[in-house]
Amino acid sequence: MIRKMLFLAVMSSMLLGCINQNNTNSASTVITANQQKLLEEGWNSNKGSKSRDISSEYGITPIYGIQDNYFDIKMGVGSDLVLKIIDLSKNKCIRYIYIQENSEYTISQIPQGKYKLLIAYGKNWMTLQKDGETYGKFADNVHYEQSIDVFDFWKKNSKDMVNYLLTINVQENIHATNFNTEEIREDQFYSIK
Repeated sequence: MIRKMLFLAVMSSMLLGCINQNNTNSASTVITANQQKLLEEGWNSNKGSKSRDISSEYGITPIYGIQDNYFDIKMGVGSDLVLKIIDLSKNKCIRYIYIQENSEYTISQIPQGKYKLLIAYGKNWMTLQKDGETYGKFADNVHYEQSIDVFDFWKKNSKDMVNYLLTINVQENIHATNFNTEEIREDQFYSIK
């Protein structure tokens, strides 16, 4: 009798585990109202986006330096982000990077110069093909910032590398970084290419 009860208890817990696993999988495919609106406007969901350089995909010619100057980025939890590195002397984007939450990414071969960062935080990256160009943006929990700090990779006649460690974390819509930022509007983020 005890063996039967034990067997039934084990089988019940296994069955409940399978049901919970199926519910978890279906919950991850839920489309938010913002995503649905963008889908109706012709945008596409980009599920499973990986941390990577997306410069060329979005019409930005990536610029590389001969020294291996770099940004090391440690992304915490709470949000994904896209990051633009802006050359201050030309007000031009030299790299456009997508970084998943809870990951690390190194942006290498930053040319000598001074840079600021434009950052878009959010969830559910969406893309749109229009007039031969690709556009991308987050559907949910979107927030835009730019660095107040200037990142100086200018070491004239130097063979030394310059690197910056950037840590970024989002908890309950509070954006925490180890560098100074200020909020900007969506159009300010997308206006610089």
